[in-house]
Amino acid sequence: MKNKAFFGEKQAQWLEKAAKSRPTLHETRIKPVALIETKADKKAWQGVAVKAIPGGLEAMKEHYHWAKTWILDFGRHITGTIELKWHTLARNDSPLRIDFKFAETPYELATEFETYHGHLDRSWLQDGVIVLDDFQPLVRFQRRYAFRYVKLRLGAPNFDIQIDDITAIAQTSANDSRYTPIPEGGALTKQEIAIEKCSAWTLRECMQTIFEDGPKRDRRLWLGDLRVQALVNGVTYRNYALVERCIYILAGSCNPKGEIPGAAYDAKDGFSASCMVQTYALLLAPLLLEHLNFYGRKAFCKELFPVALHQIDLFRKVIDKDGKIIPGKCSWLFIDHDADLCRETPALGLYLFSLRNAAKLGELLGMPQPELVAEADKLAKQLKERCFDAKTGLFRSDDETRQFSWATQIWFILGDVVTGKEALKVWKAMLASKEARRPHTPYLWNSVLEMGTHVGDNAGVRKIIREYWGGMLARGLDTFPEVFVPENQFFSSYGDCLMNSDCHAWSCGAGYYLRLLANI
Repeated sequence: MKNKAFFGEKQAQWLEKAAKSRPTLHETRIKPVALIETKADKKAWQGVAVKAIPGGLEAMKEHYHWAKTWILDFGRHITGTIELKWHTLARNDSPLRIDFKFAETPYELATEFETYHGHLDRSWLQDGVIVLDDFQPLVRFQRRYAFRYVKLRLGAPNFDIQIDDITAIAQTSANDSRYTPIPEGGALTKQEIAIEKCSAWTLRECMQTIFEDGPKRDRRLWLGDLRVQALVNGVTYRNYALVERCIYILAGSCNPKGEIPGAAYDAKDGFSASCMVQTYALLLAPLLLEHLNFYGRKAFCKELFPVALHQIDLFRKVIDKDGKIIPGKCSWLFIDHDADLCRETPALGLYLFSLRNAAKLGELLGMPQPELVAEADKLAKQLKERCFDAKTGLFRSDDETRQFSWATQIWFILGDVVTGKEALKVWKAMLASKEARRPHTPYLWNSVLEMGTHVGDNAGVRKIIREYWGGMLARGLDTFPEVFVPENQFFSSYGDCLMNSDCHAWSCGAGYYLRLLANI
């Protein structure tokens, strides 16, 4: 039978390499720090706070009749499960029922899941029931969860229970010994050090058998997220093998046209790919270049370079001779979770970014691609002539809306539509603009930091990190979430913020830039 894979037998080989490089998951046992209750609080993020119950953990170990509800705080975000040790003081006359709920935030903990009205499946919400027909002194919850808080209701009539121990078993493929915290008294403030630490912890929680986007939802490897994760990993845990495993999974899952998928899932029976995201596919060349710069893995990057070049070839076909995207030719140009954002124009800037990074990578690999630079220069000239607005000093979108957005400025500058002092002027005009659409997610805010670093405004980058990522810490978050819109606490792209992932790795990028600023 003829092989339908675009890259032939190489794809099967890449998937085989990925399967053989499945990492070991390190386990850590963690005890709860408090028994808590929730309370409404207008000053708290999303209107819910938690309060410790004095002596609550000791009270849990007293035997009781019927059923009781306990809410535990484990003191930090955990990806893993829990074990429950207990014994009975009297013969039971019915099964033992355990109702449970795992939550990442106080709001999620306090809100009834029956109210959920989003458009993704409710099964992502972490609750359920375990019924034990026979006495089992040790119960280990079989699924993996992402949580800080656990709510348990357990018991039965005429069933005297005494809880002996509750332990969380956290898991990650990150090697904690490789992470060196930034010491105080150096280039960074205490707040910035706390932000970097939270960035690293967010990444750690998402480092499982793949770099997941969010350990609660949706546990997939996304190419766009992977680039952010790989940058932070490169200055923290330095697990290059996991980066390469993820790239092998994606490259091995290319469709018959050679399109690399935007996402892949690591299942027990193999890898499944989904979502052709053309803007993510263009990030493979920059990802490989950064991987080479971090680890010097020249042979690996040579092996995958043709896949990156092919993604550029595919995108070139959707652009006409005037440097415009042909209507109806693109599937999914993801830039940010903003339904009203013009995506085509920033996508052209991202294409420039990919062209220029692919050319740099080719030079380092001894596989020069000078035509990519010439193509980028021609397209950059077309975009500057058509999109630059001299009055505001900003670039407009290349469609009928003529929209100003941070996304367009970001990718035009990273794609070198203008450089040097001109680029710095655009950066300053963007920060000052009251009209330009701002980012909705930390994913695009990561690109803001990249733009600021690119134009050399380190002070501006630090200010944004302190305000945006510092704003998350100030609101009590202990990992960085999928979305954070300070003026809209309940913003969600899924119709209900219960579905948001409150530990999401595309949000960890601030840690990379802080380490750059600290010269680490």
